Amino acid sequence: MKKNYRESWAFQWTFASFIQNGMNILANVNLASNIGHGVGGTNTEDVNSPYSNLAVEAITFPMKHPAFAIRDVQADNFTENTLYDYDPPLLRKVQKKVNKLLKKSGKVT
Repeated sequence: MKKNYRESWAFQWTFASFIQNGMNILANVNLASNIGHGVGGTNTEDVNSPYSNLAVEAITFPMKHPAFAIRDVQADNFTENTLYDYDPPLLRKVQKKVNKLLKKSGKVT
């Protein structure tokens, strides 16, 4: 029986961070590749997900740490709209569905 909740630490972490006004650091490059997409995946069953098997990039050293940290609203909005947009407006839902159907038909790569 499939559960109606996600078995992932990420949702709890995000919630705890949100209610404590926490900030998180996101790298400018992808540092890890999720190879757990597919039928056997716990929360990532879609093998066609854009997050499946992302290319890994090296981080540039030496790292340059800022003197202080403040919220970057533009970066937060970008991250929310690209990674965490679970309920996009209707137009984007339709666009995503059309693109998925076109990819399936082989008309778009």
